[in-house]
Formats: sequence, structure tokens, C-alpha cells
Amino acid sequence: MPGDREGAARRATELLSEYAIDAPSQLDLDALAFAAGALVLDAPLLGALARLVRRGDRGIIRVREGLTSPRRRFCIAHELGHFLLHGGTSQLASCTLEMIDDYRASREELEANAFAAELLLPRAAFQERCGAGAPTADRVRTLADEFGVSLTATLWRTAELGPTPGAIVGAREGRLSWFKRSDDFLFRLRDVGSRVGREALAHAACRGEREGIHHARVPARSWLDDRRVEESWTLGEICVPMLSVGSSLSLIWLTPDAGVDDWDEGDDWDD
Repeated sequence: MPGDREGAARRATELLSEYAIDAPSQLDLDALAFAAGALVLDAPLLGALARLVRRGDRGIIRVREGLTSPRRRFCIAHELGHFLLHGGTSQLASCTLEMIDDYRASREELEANAFAAELLLPRAAFQERCGAGAPTADRVRTLADEFGVSLTATLWRTAELGPTPGAIVGAREGRLSWFKRSDDFLFRLRDVGSRVGREALAHAACRGEREGIHHARVPARSWLDDRRVEESWTLGEICVPMLSVGSSLSLIWLTPDAGVDDWDEGDDWDD
């Protein structure tokens, strides 16, 4: 069940407007959660990144000690989403790495993720800063730093709001585990469960052979299984290894030799 992600995003927009937050530097998540009725505490947690305990209209968001600032911020925003969106469903909620990172998560987790994405990376501000043309690893890094979020969260938002038709693809242990295409990316991807092409950046990332974010041109057949795809076609791929061992997240899109008009030939591609 997909859930009401648009409604979750609207609630985040309303919260930002209510407290007149219109720039990433103004967003103090601990203070915002407190104003909304939830106290944030950093504490040891086993088996979860964050946990929400609720009593009536008050709550405590416990976040695992030692998380990086981007991960901590996303966890707070995610649990705040649960607090504001799901008041009637549970008094105790624990969120694991898999729940927060996995596109196939439950309805409530998807709504909490949509809330967190809009709170941390508001649509209008992100699109303004995202710019035109094909995305690059450097641009994703810059946006992640500016909004104070992880590379994976920024890559997700670039896939959703960026100007280039493409797909966001998860891989695990060298196999395609899930994908989500933009409406105007009309090519068939390899089946879920099939092996990723060896030339794909995700192949090396899943094997632990790459760290951090990378981008490159890769053969289109690395990801696509479509009779319309010619052998000479290439894809742009930006890949980030995930915290889950053996997993990666990639943004892929067709390069100009496959008919994309707004390609920037000045982009510095890795070989």
C-alpha cells in the first residue's frame, strides 16, 4: 500500500511555514521537535536507529548515540513524521536502518520518509538549487552539505525532483533489488533479482570496491533490458554505497547518444 506521501509532504511544508523556516540553515530539528511536542534524546539503542515513545500529545524521540549528523537529522525528521502523522496507530515505534532506507517499506514508513524528505529538502528550495542539466557527483555532494543530509537522501531527492528523466535503483549483493522510474523514463529495466551488469558502478559498490559517491558513463545494457536499446547507448550513473553491507543506491539516466537533448558535454566523467 503506497500511503499518502503527498499528504505527508504537505504536513512538513505546513510545519516549515508555521515556524517561518525558509532556509536550510534555519532548521533546528531538536528545537522544532520540542515545539511540536516531542523531546529528542541521544541514547544507546539496540536494533534500531531511532525510537518514538508517545503519551497523548507528548512524545520522546530517542536517537542512537554516535550517528553522523546527516543520519541523526534524518532519523529525527522521520520520527517526527510518525509523531505528527500517526498519532492513532502506536504508542511505541522503533525504526531500523532497513525501514528507513528501503523503498519497499510499509505505508507508515513511506509516509514518514516523505515527511522527512520534504522537511529536510523542501521541494521548491531543492529544485532551485538543483539546477538544470545532467546531475553530477559534485553537485550531489554540494546539495548534501547545504541541506545537512546524507548523500543517499540527496540522491533520492535528485531522482524525484531533478530535471533529467531517469530511475533510482537499489542493488544488493550484485543483484537489482528494487527500482523506481520517473514517469518520462520509458525503458524497461532488468528484472528484480537479476544480476547488475559488471560495468555498472553498483557492481563494484556492492563488492566493497568503491567508497563514497561516484559517477560514470556505463553501457545501457548494464541496467536496461529493452529491445529498443542499442549496444552503443550509454547511461549516466551516480552511485552511493549504502550503510547496509553489500548494498548500493544508483541514479541512472540516458545520455545524449540515446536522444537526451540537455546533456552537458563538459561534465567530468570517470572512465
